[in-house]
Amino acid sequence: MIGILIAGHSSLAKGMLTASEVILGKEKLIKVVDVKREDSPQEITASIEKALDSLFAKTDTVLVMSDIFGGSPNNVSFALAKDRLKGGEKIRVITGVNLPMLLEVLTKREELGIDDLAMKGVSAGQKGIINIFERIYIDNP
Repeated sequence: MIGILIAGHSSLAKGMLTASEVILGKEKLIKVVDVKREDSPQEITASIEKALDSLFAKTDTVLVMSDIFGGSPNNVSFALAKDRLKGGEKIRVITGVNLPMLLEVLTKREELGIDDLAMKGVSAGQKGIINIFERIYIDNP
C-alpha cells in the first residue's frame, strides 16, 4: 500500500485527515505535518523528514500531498522528495490538496502505482472544484 503524507499550514493537514476519517473510517500508513507560522525552515524540514522516515519504514512508496504550490510545506516536501528519488525511493509530491483529492487517493492507493495515483489525485481535486450556482441553478433555474 502506498503511504500518504499530508503537509499543510496551520491545522489543515490534520483537518483533512479528520474529515477523510469521518467519511472512510480510520486509515493506515498516513501521516500529517502541520506547519505553524513560527516554525523555522529547519523545524519544518525535520518534521517532514520524520514523517517520511516513519512511512518508508513500513512501505516502499509514498505520495506527499501539500496544500499550496510554493508554500513551505510544498517546497520542503519537494526538496526532500528529490533527494529521496536519487536514493532510489519511490515518492511523488502533488499540491492543492482538497477533500475530493484525498478521498480519491485513499480509495485507490492499493490498486494503482504511484504515478497513476498522483495523476488520479490531481484529476479528482480539479473535478471537485465546482461553481454550484453556475452548474446547477443557471442550467435549471
